[in-house]
Amino acid sequence: MARRGYVDKRGNKRQYSMIPFVGLGILVVLLIVIIVGITSCAKGCSNKGDTNETKPQTTTTAKATESSFNMSIAGDYIIYSSIYKGANELAGGNGYNFKPMVKNLKQFTSKCDVNYYNQETILGGTEMGLSDYPLFVSPQEAGDAMVDLGYNLVSTATNHSMDGGEEGILNSCKYWDKQRKEHNVYMMGTYDSQADRDAVNVLECNDIKYTMLDYTYGTNGIPVPDGKEYMVNVWPIDLEINDPAKDTKYQAYKKQVKKINVQGFRKGKAPRRIIEKMYGTEVFYDDAMQDCYPDALYDAAKEADVKIVAVEKLEALEAGKEGFTFKATVTVEPTMEIDGYKGL
Repeated sequence: MARRGYVDKRGNKRQYSMIPFVGLGILVVLLIVIIVGITSCAKGCSNKGDTNETKPQTTTTAKATESSFNMSIAGDYIIYSSIYKGANELAGGNGYNFKPMVKNLKQFTSKCDVNYYNQETILGGTEMGLSDYPLFVSPQEAGDAMVDLGYNLVSTATNHSMDGGEEGILNSCKYWDKQRKEHNVYMMGTYDSQADRDAVNVLECNDIKYTMLDYTYGTNGIPVPDGKEYMVNVWPIDLEINDPAKDTKYQAYKKQVKKINVQGFRKGKAPRRIIEKMYGTEVFYDDAMQDCYPDALYDAAKEADVKIVAVEKLEALEAGKEGFTFKATVTVEPTMEIDGYKGL
């Protein structure tokens, strides 16, 4: 520690200490913003005023101390029907018991002060009916198992946040509010009011203050209710994927999955990645084209200055991830020109 001196008006030599100060550090992990305050404290020079006597200068300093905490991170916690059915069996057919499924995580959470996980699917609860891909609604007992393990920081803003609609969000928020009151668990990312969405929960562990920000890139084409945009933290980026009219491949999957039987899955419940592996991504192209072609055909007709009366035939020439080319045979409104009618 450096010491410096000066001479006062009476010619007395004085000295003071340059006390080190360590400020705030910011660590960003998976959209988690942890504000860490590493504290240092010191008592500076004490000067009680000028007197005729020269008194020795006393400087007292305290050693800077550092604080830390251990943190575990888990996810995505996504509940397929095979998982919640297994949990129902573990509960003897009465409710859902997920605890045996996740018990091995205890080896990590038991050693940490802060335990974070991402709840990928909305905990809408059995009261609104459980569902699987592509629209997940999960039992709240899945959250109970994680809280029992010591998870105390939860993110819920995901592309599946709106799978249960507004009811799913409200049920989930009510559940996590109860966990906060009873177990000091904090959920962020989805909210039941603008006030809750705007609040910044600054938490503290081992003298370190921290908080978390949680956002999703979109909600699989399901719009957040107008006037209630606070319900899901959607990152404000220029992506068309959250536009239902443009997220055609996802909409095509929702149509095709109802028609395809896959062994081991109930009809209409096979995950998209399984269908693509068995049949190829091309299986979705036809429906995607059916969704897209009206706008494309309208633009072509407008450019050709014709009015389409009926579409007789639609033929896909080329299709891929980047788009498709199609050929349409149409009936157009005739253009009539009558000459020599004037003067009749």
